[in-house]
Amino acid sequence: MFGGSVPSDDGRRDIMVNTVYTCQLESDTTLHWESVKGPVVPASVQWPVGRRYHAITSIISDSPTLVIIGGEDQNDQLVNDSWLLNTNQYQWSKIVLPESVTGRWAHSLSSIMMSPDCVWLVVVGGRGTNKWKNVGRGYKEPFSDFITDPNITMLIELVLREGKWRVSEVLDSTGLTTEAYQDKYQLLLKKRQWWQDQFIVYPTEREVKLQNYVESLQQKLRVSEGNKTSLQEALLEASQQDKTRVEGVKETKLSSTKEEVSTGPTDVYKDNDDLKGEEKEEEQTTETKQTTSQEEIEKLKAKVVDSETYIATLTEEKTLTNEENEKLKAKVFDDELVVAKLTKEKLQLKEELQSLKDISTDTKSIQCDYWTKAELPFDGMVTLGKKVCLYNANSSHELQLDECGLSLSLPDGLFSPVDSTVYEAAAQGLWGGDFEFPGGTHLISSVCYISVSPTVPELDKPVTVELVHC
Repeated sequence: MFGGSVPSDDGRRDIMVNTVYTCQLESDTTLHWESVKGPVVPASVQWPVGRRYHAITSIISDSPTLVIIGGEDQNDQLVNDSWLLNTNQYQWSKIVLPESVTGRWAHSLSSIMMSPDCVWLVVVGGRGTNKWKNVGRGYKEPFSDFITDPNITMLIELVLREGKWRVSEVLDSTGLTTEAYQDKYQLLLKKRQWWQDQFIVYPTEREVKLQNYVESLQQKLRVSEGNKTSLQEALLEASQQDKTRVEGVKETKLSSTKEEVSTGPTDVYKDNDDLKGEEKEEEQTTETKQTTSQEEIEKLKAKVVDSETYIATLTEEKTLTNEENEKLKAKVFDDELVVAKLTKEKLQLKEELQSLKDISTDTKSIQCDYWTKAELPFDGMVTLGKKVCLYNANSSHELQLDECGLSLSLPDGLFSPVDSTVYEAAAQGLWGGDFEFPGGTHLISSVCYISVSPTVPELDKPVTVELVHC
C-alpha cells in the first residue's frame, strides 16, 4: 500500500503521505502491517511525493513490481508522474508517460500480462486539472471535469529489457480501434495463450485432494477450538455457581439461627440434640451438593483434556499434510524448471533451424565476395591448400580442405538431371592479396575461395559449406 491522506494533529486538514506499507497474513484472523519506508528520504534516493486519489496496480513476474500513476498532491494539484516499485529491493524508478495518461486523479489502473516480458497497463476514467470555484463568504472549493475521449481509456505497453520495464507504446481510445492494434492484439493473444499452456501448471487430482483435506482439518480445528472455549466457559460458570450455592447455604443457616434466637426464651432452650441433628443434616446436604458439583467439574475438565488432545492430533495431521504438500510443490517447481529449460532449448533449436532454412533458401542473406576487383587478385597471395572434384547431376562429393577447416558438400540431384554437363568444383585457401572486408571486421584466418566451372545453372538443392576455426 502506498500514499493516501491522513488527518493533521489538529484535525483541520489532510496531510498527503508517501509511505509504503506491506501486509502479511500471519493466520486466518491476524494481519501484520509493516512500514517499509518513512516519508523522510535522502535526496539521493528517488521516491514519489505524497499523494491521494492515485491508481495502483501490480505486475506479477520474477520481480513483482508495483505501478502508480497520477493523483493529487498536498495543494490539490495533479502530480503528473508515474512510478515503478521493485518489491524485491523496494527501489522506485520513474517512467516517462504523456500527460494524457498521468494528468488525472480518481481513475482506475489495471495490468494484463501478455507474456513474461510484456505487460499492458490500462488506465480508465478519472478527473483532470482542478479549478477553484467561489462558494461564497470568501471560500473557494476545487472542482474538475471528467476525462473524456480520446483519453478516457489509455493503453501503455511495457516490455522487459535488460531486467527493467520500459515503455514501448502508448495508445488512446482512437489508437485502440486501428487495424494495426487489432493485428498486434491477436498476435500477442496467441503468444499469451501459448505461454499459459506452457508455464501455468494446474493442480493434479492428488494435490486437490490434499488441499481439500487440509481445509477440512482447518475447519475441524476451528470447531474444536470453539468447543474448548465453550467448555472452559462452562467450567468457570460451574465453579462460580458452586461457590455461590455454598455461600447461600451458610447464609440461610445463619439467618435461621438468628430467627430462632429472636422468637423468645422458650426457643432458646430448645433441645440441643435436635439442633445438632438439623445442623448435621444440612452439612450432609451441602457436602452432597459439593460432591455433585465437583463431579460435574471433573467431567468438564475431562472433556477439555479430550478436546485439547483432539486439537493436538488435528494440528499434527495438518502439519504433516502441509509438509507433504510442500514437498510436492517443491517437486512440481523443480519439474517446472526442467520443463521451462527444455522448452527454451526447444525454441532456440527451432529458431536455429528456421535460421538455417532461411539461409538455405535466401540467396541474398549471405555475401561471400568481399573483394572489389572484377577478378580475384591472385597477385601477392599464397595458396595454403586446394581440392578439386568433378561431378554431374547424378553424383555427390565431399571436399575437405583441412588446412582451412573447410568442408564443402555437393549432394546428388544438385541441378536438373537433363543437364549432362560435367562440372569442376574447386576449394582453396588463400592468404594475402588486396581484399576489402566489411567495416568493423578483421582477417583472422585464411580466405576460402570456392569456384565452379563452367557456370552452374539454378540449383535444385542447397550446397552445404562448413568452416571451422581452430
